[in-house]
Amino acid sequence: MPEFPSFTLNIPVLGNTWALGAAFQIHLVIVAFIMGIAIVAPVAESLGQRDGGRHEEWEWLARRLGSTIVRFFAFGATWAVFSLVLVYGLYPRLFGVLTSIFFWPFIIVSGIWLVMTVSSYMYYETWDRLAQHKGWHIAIGWVFAGSAFIFISLITGLSSYQLTPITPAPGQLPYANASWPTEIIHRHIGNLSYAGLLLAGYSALRVLSSPADSVERARFDWLGHMGLLLGAGLAVLQPIVGWFYSRQIELASADAYQRMMLGENAWMFLVQMFFIGVVLFSGNYYLATAMRRGNPGPGVLDWARNSLWAIGVLALLGIVPKELPLGQMMPWKYISLLGIGLLTIVNLTLYLRAEADFAWGRVSRGSQAALVVVGVAIVALMVTMGVIRESARGSDLIYKRMPASQSQEIPSP
Repeated sequence: MPEFPSFTLNIPVLGNTWALGAAFQIHLVIVAFIMGIAIVAPVAESLGQRDGGRHEEWEWLARRLGSTIVRFFAFGATWAVFSLVLVYGLYPRLFGVLTSIFFWPFIIVSGIWLVMTVSSYMYYETWDRLAQHKGWHIAIGWVFAGSAFIFISLITGLSSYQLTPITPAPGQLPYANASWPTEIIHRHIGNLSYAGLLLAGYSALRVLSSPADSVERARFDWLGHMGLLLGAGLAVLQPIVGWFYSRQIELASADAYQRMMLGENAWMFLVQMFFIGVVLFSGNYYLATAMRRGNPGPGVLDWARNSLWAIGVLALLGIVPKELPLGQMMPWKYISLLGIGLLTIVNLTLYLRAEADFAWGRVSRGSQAALVVVGVAIVALMVTMGVIRESARGSDLIYKRMPASQSQEIPSP
């Protein structure tokens, strides 16, 4: 019997790694948003039912999010399928190995995907039909949110295994690898924060394009406010979770940690710090300017303006290269992240105290421009973090177990 011909596929210009990475990144920036608003939607709908359903803004938000999920769900799934086709065609051995290792989890994930698909469309399509049975409708929303939560938790096992692989004992699943527990916490908090900040950026665009004193302008002003509170409030937690996540990588895959934080890819971490600084500085600028429409109290506006200078200095401290005295991770970058986080918490607290007197829709263009910057920067930050994680393995597709040069081999039939 003649042997099956051996050949490899190579994408011109971009190369295999960057082509595959680009496809997955497009998929991830869509799916991370969907997974974030999947939780926000049923929460918003529940809040809309308080006091006999008088909180119409929450019902409005929940319905818009349900529509958004349906519109983006298939598009995100299409990019997932396209990415898997690229993995199968460009790295067939990698695809075969990962499928063998994660076979039963993949079967479970496939079932969960069906639940997500059905529940997402039911949540949107039954909105009017179940208007008199809100409890049932909200339950459908939570079915989608819960299945999405489990789906992301299981899928995250692949990326964690590739970076901190183990050899499972008989009966042991590959999820026992070191970085999986902290990565799923980091991912779920990140998805919610990302969704909130992206909603804030989109809402700002709608405010800027809406007529003054219109209902639409007031509604999107309120949504930008809520998105910023959700996104920034969770964003200050991410450096803490991120420290535990990177610590697990350091213990399990020391060379990957060295490459990511101090070695050849350390410049990417500075890019990440830059976007973190842009997101939180712009978010605090929004807080400082938007609170003027309320009654923040004596000295609060002066504090908010001065805090922006401090946040700016701390953000610059975070992007000093490691070759300079102030560029070391310990203690300077920790001081940068901790300082920005604490000042953000203070400003969020002061902003919330002034919120009772807000007139929605009457907000400065500068504050809305800041939210647009937040929305753009959070997408850039999401992409940067993905590149950092994937490039930490160097030339390996499974850390120290499968180099890229061996992952293109086609097994003999």
